[in-house]
This record gives sequence, structure tokens and C-alpha cells, in this order.
Amino acid sequence: MFPTVLCWKWTQANQRIAFTSEQVNAWADAVLKNTTIPVRVACVTDEPEGIADHIDIIKPPHEFDNIKTPWTNRTQTPKCYRRLTMFRPDAAEIFGAEKIICMDIDVLIVGNIDHIINRDADCCFVNGSSPLKRRYNGGLVMVKAGSRPEVYNQFTQDGAVESGKKFVGSDQAWYNHILSQDEQTYGPEDGVYFFGSNFKAKYRKYPPENICILLFPGSVKGFHNMLWNFTAATERILDKVLTMKNVVIPGRAPKNETITGVRNYKIIRRCTLGQKGDVVAFSTTRAQLLRAKGIIGEPLPGRGPGILKDQEEIDNESPSVEIIKK
Repeated sequence: MFPTVLCWKWTQANQRIAFTSEQVNAWADAVLKNTTIPVRVACVTDEPEGIADHIDIIKPPHEFDNIKTPWTNRTQTPKCYRRLTMFRPDAAEIFGAEKIICMDIDVLIVGNIDHIINRDADCCFVNGSSPLKRRYNGGLVMVKAGSRPEVYNQFTQDGAVESGKKFVGSDQAWYNHILSQDEQTYGPEDGVYFFGSNFKAKYRKYPPENICILLFPGSVKGFHNMLWNFTAATERILDKVLTMKNVVIPGRAPKNETITGVRNYKIIRRCTLGQKGDVVAFSTTRAQLLRAKGIIGEPLPGRGPGILKDQEEIDNESPSVEIIKK
């Protein structure tokens, strides 16, 4: 049985980013491109529409979906307790794997990850950004099915609240609470880095040569098919990593180009008739007017754009709509 590299995709209220099937596909392609050993790629989701056929769909157990803590009550914070089911004693049966490597969808894979998958340990977590508040981070987790069953067996609503008082996050707060400090970790020595303030300060000019995985805590995201909430300065730092590793993010706007105030989108056509689901860009004022009329939906992060709710003729007072693509 091959190791399974998987991600989770779900929808929650007030989520920071609504991950798309396109992003799942881009993540999976990056996994396969950067492995030379046999692996199975999968997505744990009950939203399989648009996910590529070569990605196995695993039905989520739907446990711990509605755990309430001060962390989960905060707007836009990810609610990841459901991922604790990877530590069920019968995880091999549920996930169809003896070895599970779980990644956030928004990790950027830029180098070979065979050594990440082949790590010889019962479980291994990416080393968190703080030894006190986040010893283990949930963005990259490897577990041999059935290992550390206490992670699942001892989890309760009260335990979630208690762990949240001491540690940051949802599932990762529980990992830090229930496990000893002796678990193996992935870190810079393995080519695994966080794109945070320390990385941007230390590697502003020269990226680390051994980098293979870049994780994005917070609201700044570097997907394989787009960038999200990047400034020009942070984009230059990431560009050095991508150039060094010969990685191209398809559909990115040319450098320093801004399209009606929205970075990292590419115009694919201009027209007066849009299709349902098109991502459209207008001036902020025009977007507000069309949104009020119900022609476009709520804006995406950034300024100006929205998603067409239905096929609509843009009114004659509006300039031609720019249909744009991530």
C-alpha cells in the first residue's frame, strides 16, 4: 500500500479563504511533480466537484466539525478539529492508508519531498513557529495509521477549550496539549519553512537552497495557481524562491501590473456579457453599484472584483467588463 498524501477541503462560515477544486488540483499536481516514489494523492472532502480524477476522494468522518472554543468563535479562523480523525485507531480503514501525510492546501511545494514522505517515525509534525505557543503545527503532519490513538480517544469539547487556553490554533493546539514534546518534527534542516517575518527577514536576498515546502500561516497565501494578499515587497522575496527552484505559478499577472486595483489576476477577455461564475473586475464604485443590483456577488479579497451570480448583460452605463482569471 502506497503512502497517501492528502489534503482536506470543507466549507465553514466566515472562513478566511474558500479553497477551490482548482487549488486542490494544483496542490496534487505539485505533490506528484516533486516525488519520485509511488504515492497516492487524495482529498478528504464531501465537495468533490471539479477535483481531478487522479485524486482519490475520501469521505470525511464528520467528527468534531462543530467543536466550539474561543479560537473557533473568532472570525475567519480555520476550524480544523475534524483532522484529528487521522489518529483514530481504525484510520487505515477510513483513509485507506497505512501511512498518511497531511498537508494544508495552501502549501507551496518547490522541491523533492521524498524524504518528507519516507520519514521513519510513528508521527511527525512541522515544527511550529513558537516553542511555547506552537511547538507542533498542523500544516504538515505525518502519521502511521493507528499511532498516537490518544490524540483521538482523549479529545473532548472541554479538552479543546483547555488546550486553546495554552496554545494557538484548533487541531494543533490539541496536538501540543496531548502529546509530549519529544515527537519528531520537520523543519529547515528538512527544507520546510514558514513564509513569515523571520523567513522574509533572513532570506530577503538569498533563499535557502534546500527549500522544498513553504507554508503560509495567516492571510498571506502562495498557491501553485495564484498568490493571495501579497504586497510588492513580499512578492519579490517569493519570486526569488520560485526563480531559484524554476517554479512557475500559471496565470499570474506580469510583475508590477495592477488590474483595476487587483494584483495577480490576468485578463482573459473583455465583453459586455458575462457567464455565471466569472470573476469580474470593475472600479470599486461600479462594483458597489452592480453588487447592489444583484448582478455580481460579494467581493473577493482585494479591491473591486466579484463573481457573477448569473449570466447577465452589464448595463449600458458600465464600461466593458473585464473577465479575469486567477
